[in-house]
Amino acid sequence: RKQAVPYLRWIPWLLAYTGARINEITPLERQDVMQIGGHWFIHIRPDADEGGMMRQGRTTKANKSRKVPVHPDLIEEGFLTFVAGVKSGKLFPEPRIDQNVRDWISRKGPMKGVKDAPAQAHGFRHLW
Repeated sequence: RKQAVPYLRWIPWLLAYTGARINEITPLERQDVMQIGGHWFIHIRPDADEGGMMRQGRTTKANKSRKVPVHPDLIEEGFLTFVAGVKSGKLFPEPRIDQNVRDWISRKGPMKGVKDAPAQAHGFRHLW
């Protein structure tokens, strides 16, 4: 909660509360967080979505698009406020964030010092 670096603050929470893979979260853009019928969703999509828009570097396991509800805990933590502060483009524009988050989770973040901790971000998301 005290983490000042946005991708270290939000990506572990998003992994835990969506079950998404790290490479599905890191390329998210402002427009991928949307409200539908009064509920908030994260639109996770591969490079080419149904509308034909191309987004380089975006993959999903089945190469299919999906909308994941934003958990109330994420809303309470301030995720939507963070998203609202991003004018447009990527939520996490920093380079190399996939590996940076993996390293942080296992060495400095929530899994630091945990005996038999899961392997980096992949195993971390399966804990929840």
